[in-house]
Amino acid sequence: MSKEALVEHLAWRLASLWPANLPRKLLIACSGGPDSAALAHLCCQAGDSCLDQVALAHFNHGLRGDESDQDQIFVEDLSRRLGVPCYAGKWTPLPRESLPHQDRNPQAAARKARYDFLLETARQEDYPVLATAHQREDQIETLLLNFERGGGDGAWLGIRDRIRMQGVWVLRPLLETSRQSLLDYLAAERLPYRIDSSNLTGKYRRNRLRAEIGERIKTESAYQALLQKRQERIQEEQGWLRLLDEGRKGFLSSPGSLVLPRSFLEALPEDGRFFCLRELLRDLRPAAAGWYPVRRAPLRILFTWLDNGKKGTLCLPGGIRAELRERTLRFSLSAGS
Repeated sequence: MSKEALVEHLAWRLASLWPANLPRKLLIACSGGPDSAALAHLCCQAGDSCLDQVALAHFNHGLRGDESDQDQIFVEDLSRRLGVPCYAGKWTPLPRESLPHQDRNPQAAARKARYDFLLETARQEDYPVLATAHQREDQIETLLLNFERGGGDGAWLGIRDRIRMQGVWVLRPLLETSRQSLLDYLAAERLPYRIDSSNLTGKYRRNRLRAEIGERIKTESAYQALLQKRQERIQEEQGWLRLLDEGRKGFLSSPGSLVLPRSFLEALPEDGRFFCLRELLRDLRPAAAGWYPVRRAPLRILFTWLDNGKKGTLCLPGGIRAELRERTLRFSLSAGS
């Protein structure tokens, strides 16, 4: 794909993903690697056609010592060459033994700290939209990893191209672009980038999977079949979103509280119930990490009560309280949650 085609495609993707009525100010998460370096250059080249203001944000997680520091220096220099602001943050991890068990994986903890920094920077510097450089192969890897882990909740969703996190819209405009197209663009334009040495080791599951992708998805038709199944799932969920948008007109919502008719959820199939209620709970707890603030098991209990006409109160994870009344459901946040 030529440079002109890449720029045009990126501009189209940004326009199609951009939330309505938001300023065209974009913060780009830039590690310095080939994907994010390409995204930074392409966004700046797209210029006035789709963006009014661009900035880079880099998070130095420090896991690779001097190499991590050199990544930061590279991104800061890149921002100067592009003539855009750069916001850098550095992570000081806590001692492993002082962390909760679920946070003791250093890579997972670094990813969480990175997103916390990126979202906080976007809010503080008044950038309503954050872009990450996930591309087509990242999507394939994520889908295959999901299936390897058992294909549970959200397996077919993979990486969402647009999601709201902690008050910031996160866009992935390169999800339809191949890694090779980006590498070819960087080579043709003689644009430098950094190589993360940890991506070259077989120590991590995603790296092992990345090495196997050529064998598991050998042809374009196999790739298209994989994404076709994903698209079918997305279309199904878009139908539920339309129902949810219509239903919201009859809901009562205030900070920390939501009331809806029991009949709204009673009329939906099981997957539709899970999806719509989780979307509502995400709005109730906008700072909740991940896609789903509540997993399926607790919600199954709630739906059993719903189907049996039962009334009462359930305490859900995340400090969410569910009250089943005669005709309504009320969700609220417990004190201190």
